[in-house]
Amino acid sequence: MGFTVQQIREGIWTEEILRLAREADLGITGVSARDVSVPDVLANGFSMACRDRCSSLGNVHSWERVSRKLKIRHRRFDSAGESVGETEFDIQDESEGTQQLIALAGPLLDVLKGAKAMFFDELDARLHPRLTRRGA
Repeated sequence: MGFTVQQIREGIWTEEILRLAREADLGITGVSARDVSVPDVLANGFSMACRDRCSSLGNVHSWERVSRKLKIRHRRFDSAGESVGETEFDIQDESEGTQQLIALAGPLLDVLKGAKAMFFDELDARLHPRLTRRGA
C-alpha cells in the first residue's frame, strides 16, 4: 500500500488508478493521500504525561514523524436516490478486496508502464471478486 500511496501523493497514476476502480465498478470517484502527523493520529490514545515521558527518553523524532493516509471518495445519494455530492472515507473503511485492489494498483501500473515483471502468489486471495472474474 505504501508504494501506491506515495504514487498518489506525487500525482503519478492517480487517473489510471481511478480508471481501474471504475472498471471494477467500486463506486470510487476519487483518491487522495494526505500527510497526518503522528501526534495528531495518536492524540486521543496517549496522555500528555505519556508523550512527555517518551520525549524525555529521546524518542522525540517518533512524535514528529508523518504518516500518509489514503482517502477514498464515493458519491453520496439522498433518500430519492439522487446524487448530492461526495463523501470521503479512510482506506481502512473499504472492503478487503477494495483495499487489495488499490494496494496492487501502484505496483501493477509500475510494472506495466516500465516493462517489468511481477510475480503473484494466490492473486485471487482477498482481491475484489469483480476483478478476479474480469481477468478470467
